[in-house]
Amino acid sequence: MDHHRWDKHWRDASRGRSCQRSHRHVTRAQLLKDKASQLHLIGIATWGIVNHRTDLIDSKGVVTYHMTSSLLSEGASLDNNHSHFILVDDGTAGKYGGEIPFRASLQNCITTKKIAKSKSHGIPVVLLVLEGGPNTILTVLESVTSNPAVPVVIAEGSGRAADILAHAHGLVTSNDGSDMEDMSEVVEHQQLLTRIQKAFPECNEEKCSELYHDVLKCVGNKRYITIFRMDEDGIDIDRAILRALLKAQHASAADQLSLALIWNRADIARTEIFTEDQKWEMDALEEAMMDALVNNRVEFANLLLENGVSISKFLTTSRLEELYKARKRSGSSAVFRQLIGKEKLDLQFTLSDVNDVIRRLLGSTYKGHGEEYNTITKGLELLTRRCLWMDIKTTWRKQFT
Repeated sequence: MDHHRWDKHWRDASRGRSCQRSHRHVTRAQLLKDKASQLHLIGIATWGIVNHRTDLIDSKGVVTYHMTSSLLSEGASLDNNHSHFILVDDGTAGKYGGEIPFRASLQNCITTKKIAKSKSHGIPVVLLVLEGGPNTILTVLESVTSNPAVPVVIAEGSGRAADILAHAHGLVTSNDGSDMEDMSEVVEHQQLLTRIQKAFPECNEEKCSELYHDVLKCVGNKRYITIFRMDEDGIDIDRAILRALLKAQHASAADQLSLALIWNRADIARTEIFTEDQKWEMDALEEAMMDALVNNRVEFANLLLENGVSISKFLTTSRLEELYKARKRSGSSAVFRQLIGKEKLDLQFTLSDVNDVIRRLLGSTYKGHGEEYNTITKGLELLTRRCLWMDIKTTWRKQFT
């Protein structure tokens, strides 16, 4: 598992005996893969309930998997909207829910890993709920009550468990945030119980009552639950996921900004993080600017300039040198490699080397930059500052190669 890929999203690989009921949502769910190729959508299921599971055993590592309608079998098919699967073999056959303890342990393990040594927050984990059966409710409960809690994004309109949880969440929200247990309208309780009974006709009265109380416990932790509607045009799933992370994490404003920067969502940072009551340390903003330039986040660079970062103060000699070195590490520094030479490029080079490259590229037009400002370093600093200030919208790749 690639821990550098910061975001891990979870939901049931198998959704009870109703895989066919959610086929109408596959196109919209596909947006999760199409909108951001860096996402890992990991499906976790119990090995003993997967249809055609023996077909997955192959020494060559690549097999053809045929999905089967859940109405025609006792098990469930894997959902092709995932990028990876983890199938948990607990020794049972035909028994759902065997993966829940493993999922909780794995989620907890991932959230304790750091994105980078320089970052204080761990790898964000989100549980994405699209439809789902009775065990999905248990999975949500496990997520929102774990320590640390795992935020949940629920696709309202996708059916069954997702719609039940969204309905209960709406009741809590519409009643000034009161807990369901304290709400006086018994009719609302009965409506919720009726929804559960209709969604899960295979469950007896006792099981439905258990699920009812589990749903109440879930929405009692509403801070960790975010709802989005599947039937809305222009659906922005990654916005819902990032909002869930920002809402749930006990992270500093700087860490939240780092998270939004990794997502490359300057629009969300503008509305959710750069609020009027938020006071910023310049060190945090300048660190974000460095990350934005190194990772070619142009909109973020503009946003940081709007919020107080000064290019003249930010672009110190050491930072300028580090930015050029970052271009070298990216593997795309063809100009440096040709003009400096591969051997020297592989070693530590300085701004004097950069100066030589620019001098050879610009010829006589570069004459006097070093002399005008007394030192080569100072001349390069001011030249680069002017370039950034005059055309900050020029991509990082064009600016420094």
